[in-house]
Amino acid sequence: MATLITLSGPDGPLTHVQVPLGIGVQPQRSFYACPEFMRGVEDDLPKWVTGKLNAAQTPQEQMRSILLRWISGREMVWERHFKDLMPMGTEAWEMKTADLRLFGWMYRPRVFIASFLGYADDYKGLKPKRHYSDAVQRVMTSRNSVDLDLPKFTSGEYDALV
Repeated sequence: MATLITLSGPDGPLTHVQVPLGIGVQPQRSFYACPEFMRGVEDDLPKWVTGKLNAAQTPQEQMRSILLRWISGREMVWERHFKDLMPMGTEAWEMKTADLRLFGWMYRPRVFIASFLGYADDYKGLKPKRHYSDAVQRVMTSRNSVDLDLPKFTSGEYDALV
């Protein structure tokens, strides 16, 4: 088993994602990403356009905005920005924007590990292309494959975790 610091080192499978913060602003939360998430950011995100909600920001701008919100410690409104997926005992979460779904889990309070990136429109409508139950399974599979120190995830009240 290994720690986040070890796993996010130069040869590790996780990436410690950081964004430039304003002068005097210190990180309040941490964001780590699995290889599948990073592939989605590099390969898929640049091709995505604004979806059904017709957001003012592009998906790329939304990614930077949600990462900035998370890492800087700004408010994450439950269900609007961050939500636990059903069934709740799986401890799979989604970080949300109008067009993006960042699926992952809470390793420790204020420490999110992103498993994979989804396009919000794929999960909406009467006949969605993708299903949240599959997303939960992918998060659990991803979490089980990472050689993290136990426990690999934390649970608890929303306010205590976020």
